[in-house]
Parts: sequence; C-alpha cells; structure tokens
Amino acid sequence: MKHSPKLLLVIIIMTAFAGVVGTGAEAGAWQPVGEGIDYREYILPDPNRVYVARLDRSNPSASIETSIAEGRLVDGLETISSQAARYDQSLSWWGQTGFPHEQFSPGTRNQVVVAINGTFSLPPEYKQPWEGQVHSGWYMWRFKDSETRNAFVWKTDRSVFIGGCVRHPDSKQLLHYANASTHEIDGVNVPRSEEGQLILYSAQFDRDTHTDDTGIEVLVELSTPLLISHPEQIVGTVRTVRVNRGSTPIPFDHIVLSASGQDATRLQNNIAVGDQIGISQYVRNCDENSTHDWNNTFAAMVSNDFYFLENGVFQYDSDPYAIYRHPRTAVAHNDDFVYFIVVDGRYEGVSLGMTMEELADFALNELDADHALNLDGGGSSTMVVNGQVVNFPSDGVPDEFIPDPLETLPASIAFGLQGVPLKTHSTKVAQVYLPLISISPEETDPDPDPTPGPDIVERAVPNGLMM
Repeated sequence: MKHSPKLLLVIIIMTAFAGVVGTGAEAGAWQPVGEGIDYREYILPDPNRVYVARLDRSNPSASIETSIAEGRLVDGLETISSQAARYDQSLSWWGQTGFPHEQFSPGTRNQVVVAINGTFSLPPEYKQPWEGQVHSGWYMWRFKDSETRNAFVWKTDRSVFIGGCVRHPDSKQLLHYANASTHEIDGVNVPRSEEGQLILYSAQFDRDTHTDDTGIEVLVELSTPLLISHPEQIVGTVRTVRVNRGSTPIPFDHIVLSASGQDATRLQNNIAVGDQIGISQYVRNCDENSTHDWNNTFAAMVSNDFYFLENGVFQYDSDPYAIYRHPRTAVAHNDDFVYFIVVDGRYEGVSLGMTMEELADFALNELDADHALNLDGGGSSTMVVNGQVVNFPSDGVPDEFIPDPLETLPASIAFGLQGVPLKTHSTKVAQVYLPLISISPEETDPDPDPTPGPDIVERAVPNGLMM
C-alpha cells in the first residue's frame, strides 16, 4: 500500500481528542481505576481538556509515592509512562514494619495506577530533579534552604500538607556513633569534595557512590527506611569499612557514609564493623509559627514558588508563566482526597491551557480542594492511568517529521481537520511526538486501511508523583 509522504507526516485525526486512552472513562463522570482511586476527564468551554485523578485518603490500600527517572539520582531523564512501569510491582515499605529483612515479613508490592510528571530539571546538568524529594520514606534528596520553594508532603500516617521554605539546622543532621559522639552530615547523595566532608549515599543515588580511591566509606545496613526523623534515630549496623578503596556499591536497604579529609580520620577513629549507629535528620519550616511536622514523611516533592491555592484562597503571582495560559500539572488536596491534575494546552480550538488563577478556580470550585501546588507544566505535562497516557502533551512532532517549509503544503495537510496548526519543537529539549498521529492513505489507494503513525513519545522528565 502506498501513501503520500506528506500525508504520512502531518495529518492528525482530531477525533482522538474526544476519547480517553485505555481507561474506559467518559467525560463528566468519576470512574474507578484502582482501589481507592478514581479518574475523570473534564471538557470545559474555555476550551480546555482537564484530566484528574483522586485518591481517597481514608482508603489504606491507596497511597502516594514519588518516582525517580531511571531509578537513579546521579543523572537521568525518563518518560512518565516508563517511570510508572519501572515502579509497578516494586517492593514497597508502605504499611509494613520494615524492609524485607529476615526479621520482617516481605513488603507489599506497588501497583502504580496513576502517574504525573514532577518537578523541573536542575541546571547545569539538566538530568537531576530540583532540590527536594522523599521516596518510599527515604529522605534521599535534600530540600534547599530557600525562600521560594514549596513541597507537597505525604506522611506515613496519611496526613498531607504543602510546606513552604525550609531550614536544615546544622546541629540536627547527624551521624550518631556507638560511643555516643556525633558527626555532622554535610550532604545526601551529592558529590563528595576532597577538602573534608561527610556525605551520605543511598541506593537512590546509583549503584555505587562514584567516589575516588581516597577517604573512607562505611557500608551500613538499615532496619527501616531513612526517614526524616529527629530526635529519634534511624538505626543501622556497620557491615563494612573501606579505606582508600574507591567507589562502594550500595545495596537496596543500605547507606554508605563517605568521608574525606579530616572527616575521614574522624569517621575511621569512631566506627567499626558490627557497631550500631544512628542517623537523625531534621527539617523545619522557615516560619517559626508553622505547625508542619516533617518527621515520618513517606513521599514528598519540591515545586517552584507557585503554591497557587492556600486555604481556599488564590495566591496571585505576576510571573509571566503564571498569568498566561499554558499546559499545567498540579497536585491538590482537601480533607478527603488528594488530586492529580493535568491540563492540556497550546491546542487552538481544543485546549488552550490555564493561567494559575484559572487553575485555582478549577481546583477550588470543581474539585473542592483547599490547597494546590503547581508542578512542571508546558510540554512536560503528562498523566498516565494504568499504563496509558491519557492526555495530549503539547510539544508537537519532532522537527524531522515536519516538511520544510510548512507553508508550501496544502492547507488540508498543513493543518488538522479542525484547523489546528501543527507545531514544531526543538529536539534539543526532548524527544516528543504529538500523541496520536494517524497516517491517511491517498484517496486513490485501492486499500484504504490506515497505517498506524509513530508511537507516543512523551517528554523525558527527572521524576514524578504516583498513586
């Protein structure tokens, strides 16, 4: 069967926008997609398409979790559908007394029902998430002491809050030796300097510590995840002490204490195989009047400063990204539910996107949410439900799929069936497709069966939130 190359590249079947991929849900009705989790699509007259999942906070079988691109913090970008698949059926600490050590029963396994993209990439590498993430109870990526960061926080007791700027008091990020002395921990899952530091590495960093053959590294097996916990300590047993032996592998339920300079001498003089040590970490809000308690956080993710709905009141921000319509990803909550929200945008006549004020109005008046936090939007905005991308990421098809110049094509080819112009996007940012592209045969083709177009390719992002 023959096809026109131009038609193969650019015809878009706009009726695809009327359905929801792989969920069976119809616009205007909540549909159960997992235990304690519902999904709904809103078609608004703006026009806008909004995709919402809600988690019943009273259902103990449903929980919130974060994902890490490629399963490692050292560097990595990965699509949300791939991240959801990575963590589906992974072991979870949720609802258990501890990791599946020999003294504990095995942990349950995750069933990832809904996933959305998380935060922005961190420059200059652009392959790490912005500061701040807790994964499965592990405080493995420190929040930055900053006035303009906010974070969505889900705790082991199922309480939830959006925390403002935070502080890490120097005297409360501690390694507790068996001899009752303490040692300040200078960083978590970051490169160790040669001048003298004590850095803590967990398995979320990578398979090993990526350190050189100087200094000392101590492998510690933990009895529970590395929770934010102070003054209570997370207890572990020293299994190996390695001096000047290079990068140390990091098993799933272990940490590595890595020290250089004077800190290496101090660590070596105070620790031995078989010792029981403790780790305590403390996070507090900048506001001295804040009642937020970060201890026992199970999942958390930093955002930017767009905490746009607070106690049911819209929080104005003059940032151009806030006051213009764009695709959006957000997380919201009230006393009953946690909501994941994705808004399509940049599709003229189909879905324009929302300003922060419009998104706040939707979260407040349609969902009855009290609090809502903006995550990374634009071309990153993606929702996956039971393994399928249900929205339409906005970045368009890769440059090589667009005939040049576009203006030379007939109008019926250069535009979608309802007049939506095709968009190009620099492939330097990410590899993305418009999600549903159909290849139409020539009118004279005796075999009119359409051939599927390119597979869906989402923007690769550094992390995500999951239900």
